[in-house]
Amino acid sequence: MCNVISYQFTCPHRLRRRRSPCSGAKARLPSTTTSAPRAACIAESFLTVYLSVPCNTCHYAIWHATWQAKSAQANAYLAAVRHERGSRDVEKLLDELQRDLDARQMAEEWDARESLTILPARPVARVPYRPFVRAPSVLGREVRREDVWERKGAGKEWSEMGAEDYEGDYVASTDPLHPVSTTYGVPGEGEGDDEWVVRYLADGGADEGGQGVGFEWSDTGDWDWGTEYCGRVRRTHYDKQRRLLMCRKHLDEARFYRDWLSISRCEMREYEGMGEGGRTILEPLKEWGRR
Repeated sequence: MCNVISYQFTCPHRLRRRRSPCSGAKARLPSTTTSAPRAACIAESFLTVYLSVPCNTCHYAIWHATWQAKSAQANAYLAAVRHERGSRDVEKLLDELQRDLDARQMAEEWDARESLTILPARPVARVPYRPFVRAPSVLGREVRREDVWERKGAGKEWSEMGAEDYEGDYVASTDPLHPVSTTYGVPGEGEGDDEWVVRYLADGGADEGGQGVGFEWSDTGDWDWGTEYCGRVRRTHYDKQRRLLMCRKHLDEARFYRDWLSISRCEMREYEGMGEGGRTILEPLKEWGRR
């Protein structure tokens, strides 16, 4: 069936509009006047929208009747004034008023015809007949489970895979905080606060691939900002690099902290092993006083 909507105005008129036609694949029996098949589609509206305005034709008729009443009233008044035989100036003024009224009526009538398009309400035409063609089913091209051949032993469970089973250029992570594992426990859980960090640094983990951590731990287990070394800080090449980083921090904050960490790691490798009186590497928040 065609998708047809009816618009019911406040006047008795109704307007029908077809939003989309049907395929016309169903045919009805030929009539006695013609032998050609016709589409068995009766375009009836499935929805009626009630509008609170009259149609364009009735709206123009109401406007025209209103102006006719105004014009008749004005002509009757002018005829009564002329019947009293006033002066020539009065008659001249009355003629100007009548011409002005006629000009206003013609101008508004022209505007009304432009704004209210009066078209005949054509009926919804019948769609042409198109022979129905049954499309083949797509189930014949369905891929089933037995159609897929898998090599025996090709699959492997994730729980059985080790670090050597990964393909490609993958390198297993040596970061103790983010190991390749499905367990979500913290490395060294149940030990002291900094025992596993000391053990990791003692094994040489900080020298592998620049994975060292640029901070220090105190003997009490609390975080140490290194305030006892602030008076012995000297400005070096790395401090100049950090000043340049601060100038472009507002452009990309993530890249700023990534470059800051790289500079701190390089500085840590250079000053490693200087003993207790060595230079202290400070965090961005502590050294510069802002993020």
